[in-house]
Amino acid sequence: MIKEFELYPVVEELLIKEGYCFYKEVKVLTRSIDIIAVKNKKAIIIKKKKVIAIEVKVENWKKALQQALTCRLCAHEVYIAIWKDYHHRIPRRLLKKYRVGLILITENEASFLYKPRKSKIVHRNIMNNMLDMI
Repeated sequence: MIKEFELYPVVEELLIKEGYCFYKEVKVLTRSIDIIAVKNKKAIIIKKKKVIAIEVKVENWKKALQQALTCRLCAHEVYIAIWKDYHHRIPRRLLKKYRVGLILITENEASFLYKPRKSKIVHRNIMNNMLDMI
């Protein structure tokens, strides 16, 4: 059986290809987000930065979606990254409704299956505090 932490390197490779810096197990409020990725990290103006949050799961998409909903407070885009054998279980209508994207993970690569619209509920202070910590 595949373990969640075994999926991280494949997702990280995708982020590097896309030009992101990434951070694992980032503390935000009372919880940890599996992966936070930042593009244009050195930009002084927050509007120039792009922050995405990713919740990685092998199969428990419901828990991932629950966690992803919280992530919308501190990231412009939020994704669930899930192992290839389970992605078909996730209702795409829920992803669209909640503005959550989907990353498909296989043995040797990860790919964006669904890119979400930008979160409308980003809390600037929460995002800034998180960025200051990383």
